Formats: sequence, C-alpha cells, structure tokens
Amino acid sequence: MQNTKYLKFLLFPIIIGIIGLFLTSVFWLGTPAESNSIQSDSPVKINPIIFNADTTFRDLEYQLRYNSITDKSIFKSQLLNLEDKFEREYLLALLEKRAEHYESTFEILMNLLSLSPNYYPYYDELADIANVTNNLGLLKKRVAEQKRSESHFLFYLSGIIFYKEGKFQNLFSHNVWEDNAINPALLY
Repeated sequence: MQNTKYLKFLLFPIIIGIIGLFLTSVFWLGTPAESNSIQSDSPVKINPIIFNADTTFRDLEYQLRYNSITDKSIFKSQLLNLEDKFEREYLLALLEKRAEHYESTFEILMNLLSLSPNYYPYYDELADIANVTNNLGLLKKRVAEQKRSESHFLFYLSGIIFYKEGKFQNLFSHNVWEDNAINPALLY
C-alpha cells in the first residue's frame, strides 16, 4: 500500500513535466505556417532564396578574388556550367568586375537583388560597385521600393548605403528601423 503511495508521488511530477514539455513546444515554437508567414503591405514582393554555398562555388569565388586566371574562356565556361542562377550570375559579375567592366557588374548584381539571397558578400559587392559607378541613389531607390519585405538583408544593405554616403548618424537612427519595417528586437 505504501509503495503505491510513493509511486503516485513520483508519477505525478513526471506526467506534469511531459504535459509541460508538450505545451511548451506547441505554444512557444508555434506551427510552421505561423513562423514562415511574412505580413506586408508593399506591392513589391521579394521571394528570398536560401543559398547554401557549396565547395565548387566557394572555390570559384576564391579563384576570382585571389588567384590569377590564365584562361578566362575556360573559367567562364566553368561558371556557366553552374546550375544555380544566383551562383552563376554572382560569379559572372565578379568576373566582370575583375575585367574592370563596372557598369555591367552593377547591372548583373542589381538584377539579383529581387532574389534577396542570404549571402552577405553579395550585398557588400553590390554597395561597393554602386558606389564606384555613382549609382548609390539608384540602389537606395530600389531598396526603398522593397523596404516592406522585412528582409534583414535589405536592412544590412541600407546600412552599407548609409555608410557609403557618409551618413554615419543615420546608421543607428530610428528612421532606419521604420524605413525598413524591421523590429529592432528581432536583431537582439
């Protein structure tokens, strides 16, 4: 009789713990549909791509940035054989930049902006080439058109644009948070 009393005493906290874990997972994490939905008033929609750089892409990017390329036609054919549109176009833009064709580099990179890739070096390159070609205003306008997408990559790009323009005080101002419709609490 005493054994069942102790058994009930031990089982009660275990059952409560299991129920608590279940309720925590349901209410804390939410459903997948809730976590992936993005609310937006903007007519401009961005469909971000999930970019996972594979070793081929990283090797080709490294060669473009740091090594000399002896045969550009063979290298370009390697780039054209890449299946992923972002990988192919981004690396072709870097090849154009290396050949000092800055305007075409800017055009290629601007066309990729609608993909909103999750690759920070892309945004660095885009802001740098926009600065070199005096197209920061055009880039800023394009980012403003897409500001309601709630993409933290566009927020990052806005910060780079402010930096390139020398508007350091705007980097942390409240207007940047509002203009990009991003809740600052998400970043902390």
